[in-house]
Amino acid sequence: QVNIAIEYYMQSYNLYAQVFRNDHENVEALEQAMITTCHKGLTELQLGKFGAALQSFSDALELLDSTEIDTRRAFPNESEEITRLKLMALMWKGFCLFLMSDLQRATAVYTEAVDTFRDFYGADARHPVLACCLTAKGRLHHIQGESETATKCYSEVWEMITRGQAAGQSGYE
Repeated sequence: QVNIAIEYYMQSYNLYAQVFRNDHENVEALEQAMITTCHKGLTELQLGKFGAALQSFSDALELLDSTEIDTRRAFPNESEEITRLKLMALMWKGFCLFLMSDLQRATAVYTEAVDTFRDFYGADARHPVLACCLTAKGRLHHIQGESETATKCYSEVWEMITRGQAAGQSGYE
């Protein structure tokens, strides 16, 4: 059953990716290709196939990067969804690298995710995905003996939470 699902995701990704490569204006194909390959990656991750999952998340990111299109300008209505998909692919790619003990590459991927989030939503934005990426990045710095950098990551997450509580919010916007 699981292999059937993985095969379905792979076929769907190949179809949508080909449509997008032939027509860079087809934002729906881009979104569907990213969604299906991320589902494939999550399924592989649950099966303990970390290398295959890493490749799936990398495929989603490579498809997005395969064009020089500025998605914010070209697809203003869909740019937030595309950015969200990119962030999720980066987060899971970093997690795969962490599980495979490639700590330096995992740290770089989480840094890219944090930078992508801030570029799109602004430097003062708060969000659970950003907190997750900062926490993972802090953990990786801590494991690598970079406690000062780790503390900065953790402090930023704490700042997001306390700033939200002072404003009467749950800690995230």
